[in-house]
Amino acid sequence: MVTQLLRLALLSLCTALVTFITQSTGTLVYPVPTSTVEINPNWEVLYWNTSVYGVVDNDVILKCGTTLPDLYIWSFTQPGTEAIKAVVYNLGRGPKFQKIIQTLGQFTIVLNSADVSIEKLLLAANGLFTCQAFYNIDEDPKVHYYYVHLTVRVPVSKPNLLMTGDPVEGSKLWMHCSVDNGTGPIQYVWKHETQNGNVTDLNESNSVIYVNDVSRNYTGWYHCVVSNAVNTESSDKVWLDIKFGPDDPQIDVSPKATSEWGYTALETQNVSLLCQAQSNPPSRYLWFYNNLQINIGPKLTITRILRNETGNYSCSAQNSHLNTSSSRTIRLTVYFGPDNPQIDFSPNTVMDRIYTPVEPENGYVALETQAVSLLCQAQSNPPGQIIWFFNNSQVHTGSQLTIPKTLRNHTGNYTCSAKNTYLNSSSSRTIHLTVYFGPDDPQIDVSPKATSEWGYTALETQNVSLLCQAQSNPPSQYLWFYNNFQINIGPKLTITRILRNETGNYSCSAQNSHLNTSSSRTIRLTVFYPPDGSPSCFVEPALNHTSLRLICSWSGGFPSPALSWTGNITGDQSDKKQPTNPLNSSAILLPSGGLTPNNSLFTCLGSHPALKQQTGCSTHTYLPPADLQCFTYVTNNQRYLMLSCSWYGGTPRALLWWEGPGGQNKGGEESSNTLVLSYGSARNERPYTCYAQHPLLTQHKTCLVTLVSVSKPIFTLRDIPVEGSTIRLGCSVRNGTEPIQYMVQRQIYNGSFSTFSEGNESIVLMTDINRNHTGWYRCAVSNAVNRESSDPFWLDVSFGPDNPQIDFSPNTVMDRIYTPVEPENGYVALETQAVSLLCQAQSNPPGQIIWFFNNSQVHTGSQLTIPKTLRNQTGNYTCSAKNTYLNSSSSRTINMIVYYPPEGSPSCSMEPALNHSSLKLICSWSGGFPPPVLHWRGDLIQNLSNARQQTNLLNVSAMLLPSAGKTPNTSLSTCVGSHPALKQLTECSTRALLPPAELQCSAQATDKQSLMLSCSWDGGSPKALVWWESPGGQNKRGEEGSSVLVIRYDTAHFEKPYTCYAQHPLLLQPKTCRLTLVPVSKPNLLVSDAPEEGSTLSMRCNVASGAGPIQYVWQRETPTGDFTTFAEDSSILTINKVNRSFTGRYRCVASNSISSESSDPLRVDIIFGPDDPQIDVTPNTLSDRGYISLEKETVSLVCQAESNPASQYLWFYNNSQIITGSKLTITKILRANAGDYTCLAQNTILKTRSKRAISLTVYYPPDGSPICSVEPALNYTSLKLICSWPGGFPSPALQWKGDLLDQLNSHESSAILVPSGGLIPNNSLFTCVGSHPALKQQTECSTRTLLPPAEPLCFAYVTNSQQYLMLSCSWDGGAPKALVWWEGPGGQSKGGQENSNILVLRYGTARSGKPYTCYAQHPLLLQPKTCRLTLGQGPVLLTQRRVVSVYEGTDVQLTCNLRANYLPVNEITWFNNRGADIRDTSKYMLLRTSAWANLTVRNADETQDSGEYRCSTSNAVGGAELNVTLLVKKYPMPPNATLIRVMYNSRQRQQVDAEWQVESGEDGGWTGFFLEYCKVSERPGKRGGSNGSQEKVEGSGTFQVWYRIAIQDPETRSHTVYGLIPTVTYQFRILAVNYHTFGHPSAGKTPAEQKDNVYPAVIGAAVGGMIVAAILVALLLVYIVRNRNNNPRLHDLLFGS
Repeated sequence: MVTQLLRLALLSLCTALVTFITQSTGTLVYPVPTSTVEINPNWEVLYWNTSVYGVVDNDVILKCGTTLPDLYIWSFTQPGTEAIKAVVYNLGRGPKFQKIIQTLGQFTIVLNSADVSIEKLLLAANGLFTCQAFYNIDEDPKVHYYYVHLTVRVPVSKPNLLMTGDPVEGSKLWMHCSVDNGTGPIQYVWKHETQNGNVTDLNESNSVIYVNDVSRNYTGWYHCVVSNAVNTESSDKVWLDIKFGPDDPQIDVSPKATSEWGYTALETQNVSLLCQAQSNPPSRYLWFYNNLQINIGPKLTITRILRNETGNYSCSAQNSHLNTSSSRTIRLTVYFGPDNPQIDFSPNTVMDRIYTPVEPENGYVALETQAVSLLCQAQSNPPGQIIWFFNNSQVHTGSQLTIPKTLRNHTGNYTCSAKNTYLNSSSSRTIHLTVYFGPDDPQIDVSPKATSEWGYTALETQNVSLLCQAQSNPPSQYLWFYNNFQINIGPKLTITRILRNETGNYSCSAQNSHLNTSSSRTIRLTVFYPPDGSPSCFVEPALNHTSLRLICSWSGGFPSPALSWTGNITGDQSDKKQPTNPLNSSAILLPSGGLTPNNSLFTCLGSHPALKQQTGCSTHTYLPPADLQCFTYVTNNQRYLMLSCSWYGGTPRALLWWEGPGGQNKGGEESSNTLVLSYGSARNERPYTCYAQHPLLTQHKTCLVTLVSVSKPIFTLRDIPVEGSTIRLGCSVRNGTEPIQYMVQRQIYNGSFSTFSEGNESIVLMTDINRNHTGWYRCAVSNAVNRESSDPFWLDVSFGPDNPQIDFSPNTVMDRIYTPVEPENGYVALETQAVSLLCQAQSNPPGQIIWFFNNSQVHTGSQLTIPKTLRNQTGNYTCSAKNTYLNSSSSRTINMIVYYPPEGSPSCSMEPALNHSSLKLICSWSGGFPPPVLHWRGDLIQNLSNARQQTNLLNVSAMLLPSAGKTPNTSLSTCVGSHPALKQLTECSTRALLPPAELQCSAQATDKQSLMLSCSWDGGSPKALVWWESPGGQNKRGEEGSSVLVIRYDTAHFEKPYTCYAQHPLLLQPKTCRLTLVPVSKPNLLVSDAPEEGSTLSMRCNVASGAGPIQYVWQRETPTGDFTTFAEDSSILTINKVNRSFTGRYRCVASNSISSESSDPLRVDIIFGPDDPQIDVTPNTLSDRGYISLEKETVSLVCQAESNPASQYLWFYNNSQIITGSKLTITKILRANAGDYTCLAQNTILKTRSKRAISLTVYYPPDGSPICSVEPALNYTSLKLICSWPGGFPSPALQWKGDLLDQLNSHESSAILVPSGGLIPNNSLFTCVGSHPALKQQTECSTRTLLPPAEPLCFAYVTNSQQYLMLSCSWDGGAPKALVWWEGPGGQSKGGQENSNILVLRYGTARSGKPYTCYAQHPLLLQPKTCRLTLGQGPVLLTQRRVVSVYEGTDVQLTCNLRANYLPVNEITWFNNRGADIRDTSKYMLLRTSAWANLTVRNADETQDSGEYRCSTSNAVGGAELNVTLLVKKYPMPPNATLIRVMYNSRQRQQVDAEWQVESGEDGGWTGFFLEYCKVSERPGKRGGSNGSQEKVEGSGTFQVWYRIAIQDPETRSHTVYGLIPTVTYQFRILAVNYHTFGHPSAGKTPAEQKDNVYPAVIGAAVGGMIVAAILVALLLVYIVRNRNNNPRLHDLLFGS
């Protein structure tokens, strides 16, 4: 039985594939009879994998085994898809091609094999081809799967060379060699051709070349050569012109004269300078004199050079294309002088020199008491002597004149005189010095003048004028500032129609622009303006809606306006005609309810200094005009019932609230006019009351609402349910308060009911019902009080029968064959085949099935079986289905035909006809039903069929081919026979052939008296007709065997032709050959050019004359010099596939019956090679991957190949050339060097090459060490050990070890399963050991199995939206992680799933007082662990301290914790001392978890932060609050500090030393000090700079600004203050600091001056020393200049060479 099943399975595989092919392509294929396949139980399936590479538009052959299989199927799978598509198959009847091959190429099957040849290969053929080959299907079947991975390669296109970047020397250059298409890998070779024609290869193998530093040597032609495994292409050449330069110029000076100062020239000489610099493109030259351009061009000529032309001459060479330049500078000195002196005026302080043009022309300014220095310089060569004059009186000799302290009498003219004693010439220059001062403190006059406590004041829209005056020389400039922003220039500032936003500080700054000094004064100007609009007033309820509060507000204005109320305040004075007293308050409280009349009017009056009249507003109170209204409605989701109450209108608004039975109420709150009840929770027939309270009434108003529940509904069906009809479903109730909601529900698969109709109607229409509506139904009704459902009702829908479906199925594994015949539904079966017909039709109630054969009933039941089909069972089979309940029926008819085949196979033949001028084809095949179809096929036959459209020449058994000359040679005609009962076509073939050779004529002397002429044209089909004709009438024509003519010597016609004729049906004219009897001449030997090994060597022996037959003998010279015969009987000697052994000397001998001659010897030299190279690898280690090497080894490869001439060798690595020569050595080979190494041997003469490739694999170890882990398995009852070590080649070997694994004998696997839970001890250690061929030692990793250290932990919490309660369970730790799940009462559980540690319950659905259990399963335990939660307790809040006391300025933390998490709580919320919800701000920081919330108050303040803080939370049971009191205290007042010493530490008055002491007392401690100082006054006219200004504020007295210095060390008792202004008088004071509490400042002290008055003496000594030193230096310089020839080194050291 098993054997039969296996046979059927294999055959099913074959036929299923054929069925798929036929159904997808529409090709008709017939099944193989079951008797031809016998499956042996020992069948086997073999798999083969090969890779083939093809080229687009070229040919490729895909191999399918070495022998032709019995059956085969080729299929194709595109990469990235799983679809397998058949392309060609052969099931014993010849190959059948599918349409898919049109997208892959031109497919043919290689003769006598299953190999596929693809011509004009397309790129879409890239993918996996599978050949399923079936061998020995009759005996011992075998199935071979040949997986051929076809990689289609695309030749590289001609590359395009792109160049970007600026070809500039030193820049970056980018060249890209791009190809449009080509299969990778693509190799790139870059070639560079220089200007002189030298071509070199660049050391680049990428498509892109980056040159970071381009030089001029890169100029030249560039092109790239790209290649892949298919072809090689070269790009067009691109010229690269590198721009460079200019180089540093060279300057030639003529006449050339040099000295220690450089080049020299005499005044009025002619000087020429020539500049040259290398550059591409050529440079442009610019000449500069002392950095000023003076000439363009390489040559600069100076005619009659002058003294002022001494200086630096620079030549700048510019490359205009690159916008670059280079320069060279020389020094050219002209002897001249002296020039007019130059005077440099320099104060000896940090103040800048001030230059002012006055009379005389050169004028300088200095401040009184300022030190001044005047430096005189005059150009002269040699240098001149300098003398100073003051008002024409000599005062100093030397270049520098110094005035230590400038006085007013120093104003005057200062003259510098320079004299060149060498040239006996002199020159002088005079300047004027003026002393400046000021400005004084300014005075500000305000008009109109008005003052107040805010300073100067003005009314809005007034015109205000401010005038500023200050004494100064030269006169001051005035700047006005408003709040430190400049607004005007000039002494007077006028503000027209001043506005409120112009209130502020107005400052006048008087500035001396020459001295850069200033002084300023500031006043405060305040603008009074009224508030906007008029007052606004309103009334609001108070004292719980029993009284009224009047509120009046009038925002804006300065100062604030005055407000007062007027009106009938008490309510009992309405009849009295006396005005009420004004109430000076913006908010007042009126008496309690009932005392204020309805529609009372109240007025608020407002006044302001900026307004001439008062402004008022009014408000009044009144009751709502209508009565109180009550109504009810239900929310859309029917979750809530809402009772609403309204009493609109009235001022103020009334207060509304509800009260209901059982405490269902909501009272005494604003906006409480709506009472929300859960749907169905309303109290039946109990009243709900709405109350309304208004302050004008003493009693509240009410309205009532009463609700009634619905009764149980009755569900009725009012129509008969038939498919396609409409039925009515009714749902009725006896009583219930409207609105009532009606729902029709249907029972679904899990037993519950689902609502499909819902609304306010009690009757539901179901239109166009169908069989799917059958099922249980019920109706449900609900209102605001309750909900009720009816009893279920069964709805049964009647239908059918549908049109029957007939399944025609043979009971063998042979496929069903469908053939469309008459009638439409036709099926075909083979004789003796078992057939089964199954009829099915949908119906309710079920229908009756009856079978009819040719209208006669043959069977009752759904299935009709014919065990053995006979030919007389052909006919119509009808299935009839009937529904007796609905009295309806339907039927379907099919037709079955029985086929049987003929015997044997067709026989065909070909004969000549019409006297050898035409051909007749004959084909026959008898028997079978229907009769077999016979037709001839072939190219000629198809052409004939097209030529004769009305005559079918194909389907005939005998036909006549056209006359001679119209039938091509080798025409194949095939007769094909087909029959429906046969799975394959059967055919026979015949071919028309011309004789393969030409007509041959020969003559042979039989004896001395006769000569036999022979003519032959052998071969061909049919045989040709041959005959002779001679000049003397000796002939033999038109007979078989007439190819020989025998003549006598005495009757022969010498030197006259004898003609032989040959006629064949394929030719229109007969062929001929002639013989003339002539003696042979000496032969001439000719040899074909370039005899190459493996090619064909052709030698011809030419005889000028000679009668045939001529015999030819070919001879070859032996090593001894003799000639031996090695070939005969042909004038042409052809040697196929000559080899190197054929080298030597040859000759030919020609002879006939008359004479014999020999040719001259001719030498033949065979060129061969190269042979296939042999590659020797050292070290020699082989594996199934080829040669292998360990990383960092040295590998040597030697290549040898026989060749004539000797070979040249090229080495390639992965198709990229790497070296030339027979030996390749790789030192310290790396993993990246693994790949294919190819040795290419080249024969330069033959232009041939051969190659051999080897695969070199580099073994390298993986990185790091193995990684091992343990995971649960088998639902957490077992463990899986997993070990991985990625990387390395080959993959490392991994093995587990351990005592437990030794017992299980489980090692050799990277992932193993360890036995079930409870058998493995806790803390078990498992070790994974990894080894690799590239490593000398093993590497290992370990993992442990651990139980979690603690017990499972359960807790609960509520989501933020309070919609869900979440029970969480954790059992952290352990390896592997434990599985956790929940189980609760009433089916509330979630078990046996990953991450199921959380159970989510709807808020309020938790079972109070019942346990929820969490289970935790670990593979190391046999039983799970548990923990339980019992719900039913509200949250309890705890804190560490209920009263927290801190000092001001510190951060304090308030804590709030949950005592126990019996039930999840909402987020813990904090409220501050003002009752506001706290969020994270700069003031507050919150830290929260599910169990606690800590509040941090930053920088605590006594006034702002002291008070009660509250934390609050709630859960599904209740809520809790906790109050925490925060007391913020100030630090104690520190003791008083007193200054005991304040003194300047120098005469410069820029630093002050201060000392103090701390008074003892009962005050608190201190943490540091503040040393403060302020400016008191400034000496007039003694300003030191721009920071010497002092501000005074008028209008509110003197305002002093104290500058503060913080001293953080409490032990410090002294400090030095730096950076003081010498001209300012300061006051200092000290105060102690205790954190944020400041002590009382000490009394102010002014710094004392130093008592030692040594300042004038020091200044005098310094000035005297400077004068003496200046005189000595001047004398020394004069001496050195005059004696420079005696002391040249000293002279050069000071003045330069």
